[in-house]
Amino acid sequence: MLKLLRASGAIRFVQGPSSGNGMQRIAVGAVAETIRRSQLFDADWYLRKYPDVTAAQLDPLTHYIEFGAREGRDPNPLFDTDWYLSYYPDVAAAGANPLAHYEEYGSRLHEGRDPHPSFSTLYYFAQNPDVAAAGLNPLLHYLREGRAAGRLPFDPNARYVKHVIKERQQFALQSSEILRHIDAMLYRPIFHVFVMGAKGAAYTRTLESLTVQIYEAWSTSDFRWDAGTGARFEPDEHTFVIFLRAGDTLGLSALYDLASTINAYPSADIVYGDEDTLDAHGTRRAPFYKPDWSPDTLESQNYLGPAACFRGQLAAKVLAQSQCYYDFALRATELTSRVEHLRAIICHRALGAADPVSAADAAADIAALTGRLQRTARTGAVAQVAAGLACYGAKITLTSAPLVSIVIPTAGTIAEVNGVPTDLLFNCLDKIQERSSYKNLEFVIVDNGDLGEGRVERLRQRGCRLITFSALIFNVAKKLNLGASIATGEMLLLLNDDIEPVLPDWIERLLEQFEKPHVGVVGAKLLYPDLTVQHAGVVTNLGNPEHVRKMRSRDDLGYFFSACSVRNFAAVTGACMMTRADLYRRLGGYNEALAISYNDVDYCFKVREVGLTAVYAPGAELIHFESQSRIPRLECGEGEYFHRHWARMLISDPFYNEDNLEVLPASFEVKHNPRAL
Repeated sequence: MLKLLRASGAIRFVQGPSSGNGMQRIAVGAVAETIRRSQLFDADWYLRKYPDVTAAQLDPLTHYIEFGAREGRDPNPLFDTDWYLSYYPDVAAAGANPLAHYEEYGSRLHEGRDPHPSFSTLYYFAQNPDVAAAGLNPLLHYLREGRAAGRLPFDPNARYVKHVIKERQQFALQSSEILRHIDAMLYRPIFHVFVMGAKGAAYTRTLESLTVQIYEAWSTSDFRWDAGTGARFEPDEHTFVIFLRAGDTLGLSALYDLASTINAYPSADIVYGDEDTLDAHGTRRAPFYKPDWSPDTLESQNYLGPAACFRGQLAAKVLAQSQCYYDFALRATELTSRVEHLRAIICHRALGAADPVSAADAAADIAALTGRLQRTARTGAVAQVAAGLACYGAKITLTSAPLVSIVIPTAGTIAEVNGVPTDLLFNCLDKIQERSSYKNLEFVIVDNGDLGEGRVERLRQRGCRLITFSALIFNVAKKLNLGASIATGEMLLLLNDDIEPVLPDWIERLLEQFEKPHVGVVGAKLLYPDLTVQHAGVVTNLGNPEHVRKMRSRDDLGYFFSACSVRNFAAVTGACMMTRADLYRRLGGYNEALAISYNDVDYCFKVREVGLTAVYAPGAELIHFESQSRIPRLECGEGEYFHRHWARMLISDPFYNEDNLEVLPASFEVKHNPRAL
């Protein structure tokens, strides 16, 4: 018979001597009923997340109960199966289904278990007593109502407070060693701190943060951009300049950290660190872990911020011409690329990088970026990406209209799209031609020799260039190289056939990035059919390539505007990737040793290796019916090859800061990584 055991709040189904498949089905049915009652299983999300389940035409809930939970698969974006079982070992020991356990016990106020590192059950109850009073499941309430209403799923500062305490303890232990290091420094830079803003309590706080610095070689003066202060600034060769707004404060070791970095990189003209924000009570919050030097990111926001110092002689060259700090930073980086990133939080801002800005400040920033375009022989309209925030985008007027060869590898798949059988290749071609405002296009189709005469003739009538991949073993890298070999365009656009554009100017938004000579490859923003994010850049997450912001909403801003603004990434997906044809050929195209996996990231790494950048362009939006053409799989041999070949690039992602991983809540889409880029 079947016994239902309850121990430590866990549910466990135990088969007695007479049990068999029938008893197992009863157990599965009971768990299924509990999960259905919870309404926490998102079947559509599960099928998108795990396309092998879709391909096998399995019932998603049954798969989760019988296999998925054991395999660590998640039932919704805010329930982490692996995390729940590891954090609550009594549930794992009882053999309980984690989602059923959370519904029956974990979500109750007396237990207060968390379904995900980014959702605190007790915090949600405490902040929303109406939910607790009604006896509602807090996670379900958040997913159904709370998120849209702006209710917070966790205390956003709880973990960071612990980090701040740890940081202070470390400083106390290390201060004597720091003093010995300062005495031994061969080069001692002198920091001149310009303080902007009216004198008062905020101004005093800024000065007090200077007086307690463990590194004492500094001076200060007031500064106003409209007062001609810069014209009177005459630094010597030892001087580095810092700009702080009244209310900004420096960490106790900030100047020492900067001086130490300058000693490590004596040719550096600019050194910048990470930062956080002070709330009204003086509590540090919202840590901003910045990317390393990112020239394209700087054209979206002044991410250098006040946690930066500039060589005095460089500053003197541009100060008199600059109208605001963003203008100064843009002009300074036009004269040097010797920029170093100090991966430590050294500045605590009164107004954070993601906080609302005044209309006057936004206007000054827009004027600064417009000036940058003019100085670099570009014209375009600059505007805020998100109203009221210091993040900007520019629509550039193209100086030429190069022929773009769109290389599309295809298996000729007929797939169901929105319930309708669809020829993916012709849907892709039709939507591009119907919706795209850019017309100087060439289509190169790489088929497997199985399209049939009818479809081949239709492609020829459209003017497509055709080439057949005839090898017996599937190799998408070879297919793309084959297509590129007959392309005649100046630009190559590598594109999956299961894609269609959303916005008409998507090609222009990709092309405009190549108005900058240092850009080597550009990727688009890809959306699932339900308009949630599929691709918004690729990072190296704990040594492996990962998509970030996956399954977030289309209008998601990202981590300090990472999803909504042009910025540098380690790589972009090959599902929609633009590059110069001559560069593609010079680098040997896609690596054919990577037939299925990692070939797009490998190409981006080759681009970066020759000193060019990989850029994410969110203004180019497309829908991606991901993996409709084939079932995705990872080839272990290719993974081993990729990791061995690119070990030096995988150790640390310069555009994705993995420092202090314990500080931020886990991202919904990347397991075991508490960074939410």
